[in-house]
Amino acid sequence: MEELIKRITKFRDDRNWSQFHNPENLAKSIIIEAAELLENFQWDSEYNEENVKDELADVMNYCILLADHLGIDIIENMNRKIDKNEKKYPVNKAKGTSKKYTELLEVKEENQNIPTIWEEFIKSKDMDPKTPYEAWAFGSAPETADELLELVLLGKKRATTSLYKIYGLENEPIPQKGDYSIILDGCGRQRCIIQTTKVSVISFDDVDEAFAAREGEGDLSLEYWRDVHRKAFSDELKASACHLMMI
Repeated sequence: MEELIKRITKFRDDRNWSQFHNPENLAKSIIIEAAELLENFQWDSEYNEENVKDELADVMNYCILLADHLGIDIIENMNRKIDKNEKKYPVNKAKGTSKKYTELLEVKEENQNIPTIWEEFIKSKDMDPKTPYEAWAFGSAPETADELLELVLLGKKRATTSLYKIYGLENEPIPQKGDYSIILDGCGRQRCIIQTTKVSVISFDDVDEAFAAREGEGDLSLEYWRDVHRKAFSDELKASACHLMMI
């Protein structure tokens, strides 16, 4: 691998192309080459093997150049991501299914007590057993789900934020006042029930210090809230875009 990286970077440096290789240009090049790879399969399952090899090599070439530019160790980073994926896609839940990890968190197993907690809740509140609810976990990874759940259980997290655009992209209904949710932990186990008491649709820049504090995360500052959610929303949009491309 090291020899391959050296050969690719030498090819770049011999031609003085580093001046054009900022992260934005390299990331765009990855997408462009990926689209050219996809074009080989546009109309049917037959493809030109040589063309596919060339386009695949181009995608990998730009990925390696971007990693080199950002100082990312490819082997270390791939192992790190595989470690995360093993937690997000445990064999007992992911084997033989193409479901996204967020859907796997909601899989009901025989030993789970999602029906039980809901039955106990509606009984204690003398509610209609047919009252609808959603079961979901915070964030995009098991560790995030556990961390934010703990804040809820401690009473520190009394608000949450989602990206408005995602509801349209994924054809999901916007949360409504009065909605009930069963909150799952990182392993998909139900831990508590919450009810939405208010829904506001505002721009990112209009979120204030008071709301950031109610989210209960980090140092409770607006700066922390913006940093964390800017990255989270960006990652969510990228994931949603990739999902739409695959469809």
